[in-house]
Order: sequence, then structure tokens, then C-alpha cells
Amino acid sequence: MIRFILALFLFLSSCSKVETGLTFAPRLATSRIDDAFDFNTDKLTLIRKQIDSDLESSKIELALKIISHIETLEKYSANPVITKAQVVAFFDEVTETQTLFLKSFTSSAELVFKDISEYEIKSFKEYSDKKFEEELALAKDISAFKEKKLKLFIKNHELFLGEINPEQESIISVFIDRNKEYFAKKIIDRQKFSEQFYLKIKSKQPVLDFFLNRFSGKKITEIKDTSMKEYFSELFDLEIEIWKRSNEKQKSFLKKTLADYKQEFKKIAATKQN
Repeated sequence: MIRFILALFLFLSSCSKVETGLTFAPRLATSRIDDAFDFNTDKLTLIRKQIDSDLESSKIELALKIISHIETLEKYSANPVITKAQVVAFFDEVTETQTLFLKSFTSSAELVFKDISEYEIKSFKEYSDKKFEEELALAKDISAFKEKKLKLFIKNHELFLGEINPEQESIISVFIDRNKEYFAKKIIDRQKFSEQFYLKIKSKQPVLDFFLNRFSGKKITEIKDTSMKEYFSELFDLEIEIWKRSNEKQKSFLKKTLADYKQEFKKIAATKQN
């Protein structure tokens, strides 16, 4: 349950204040884009300004959506047991926000994909090839791959629950073991998408819809891939079991964390747009 909201504000909430995260988010996003395309300074400046503008235009609506998700988590976590139906409903709600979040930055994406030069296309190809070569090499080292995944899962949960207890860590470890093949498959899937994306920009085909369709959120009923459906079903079960094994200290930590984040996002929702 906890992981699904994470993608929406992990960077923001990792800052001491969400408002600080909003200040640095355009720079971080621009830096990631530059890593992939190696744009010149002028284009990077334009992209950062557009990301800043898109964020400014959408932040109130997005903040209200996130507040709603937090309140759902507060309601669910007030009970000792969370049902799978609740987790699925929450997942579907968050995927709608994910799609809204992505579409809020359509103008930024259009600018990134506009008039991409041969050098920038070549830079993307080299960046992508290196990235997936490293990921696939790590996936072959089963022990190192599992350790990295385990650390990531624990880190994400500890952001909301505080220190994970040994029993919770154990069931997370079992979950990762059971889904090693799925994690490796997802690397291949991302690699295929990256290759298709490269071929489209190289041949000057439109890529915006292709990009948006890939990263827009999909409700459980909209997911066609059987392995992905099975993965999410197991993930939902994992979240339920982690909550069952949460102690009072963790529950208090979650309650305070959610309240703090809600207060921060309420400040954003109350601001006037420029």
C-alpha cells in the first residue's frame, strides 16, 4: 500500500520541506534529461523554465490529489487489517494521479522532443545502451541484484514506517526471491521500449503519445500483461502482510509522517499561482 504513493512525491518528501523539494525538482529533472541527451545550455535552460512553469501550473491540483491519497492511507491505517480490495482501490486512484501528473508536463516533454539533433540522438543511444548493459550485468549477479532490491524496498518502507523489523524484512526478502525473473523481465521490457523510442526519434517520427502511453498509470483491470498482474497481486499481499506485522512504534511513525506530509501539501494547495 505504502509504495504506490511513493512515486508521486518521493523526491519531494525526501527534502526537509516539500516546498524545498518543489524548488529543486525542475533542476533535478533537467539534470536527468541532460544525462540522457546532452543538450546544449540554451535548450537546457528553456527546458528547466518549462518544467518550472508546468509545475507551477499544476502543483495545486496535484497537491490536492496527494492530500486525498494521504487521507485514504490515514483511514486505512487506523485499522489493524487492510483488505486487498482496499489496496487495489487505492492503487487505481493513485494511477489516475500518475496520469494527471504526467500530462501536466506535456509542454515540457514536447520541448524535450522538439528538433532533436543527430548528436543528441546519438547521446541518448549511448546513454541508454550503457545504462541497460549495467542493469543486465547486475541482474546476472543474483546475490548483488537481490541485495540492491532489498535495500530499495526497505528504504522506501522505512520512509513511512521507520525502522523495519526482522519479520518484515524477511517477508520482503521472500517476495524479492519469488519475483527475480519478473524484475529481470522488466529490465528487458524497458530496454525494448528504449530501443523503439530511439528508432522513432532517429526516423523523426512523433514520440510524445508513445512516451505518454508508456508512462501513464494503468488500473489493475487495464493491465494486459499476465506477469505484471501477478506481480502486483503479490505486491498487494506483501503490503498487507507488512502492515499486519507493524508494531505500535511503526504505526505511530506512519501516523505522524502522513500528518506532516499532509500539512506540507496543504500549504502548497493554499498558495496562489504566479
